[in-house]
Amino acid sequence: MSINTSTQSGFLGNDAQLIDTNGGGKLLSFPLATTSGFGQNKKTAWVQIKMFGKICEHIHPMLNKGVKVVITGQLAPEEWEKDGIKRHKTTILANDIEIMASSEGAPKPAQQEQQQQAPVPQQQSAPLPQFSKTEVKQDIAMDFEDDIPF
Repeated sequence: MSINTSTQSGFLGNDAQLIDTNGGGKLLSFPLATTSGFGQNKKTAWVQIKMFGKICEHIHPMLNKGVKVVITGQLAPEEWEKDGIKRHKTTILANDIEIMASSEGAPKPAQQEQQQQAPVPQQQSAPLPQFSKTEVKQDIAMDFEDDIPF
């Protein structure tokens, strides 16, 4: 038995793309930048995230470039041939997504010095919702009368 689970935290590199599949479903796709290390040893790795299902329509408007998310899903290798060269990449098929925050509120390096001199009050926004396929399935499953005796 083997376990194929990956959890990644990072920032969207571009706005998420919502694509209609041939079967009538929805596909959400976006690049995710993840970092490891610190200081001069800090490295960024890019991974492509794909998510399927009706939930894609609901979360698509919130997934813009710079938004921080936590993704849990399965590693899915993709292979193809282009110009006679075999190519491959690893994609994560997301099962769960948690939207953490946007990078828009984070100061840019030039702005950081100005903010240290004169602090500006920031507006607090409501926490962003969390979605997962499991929660959506449970919501759908709860559309029945409550005949359970407890």
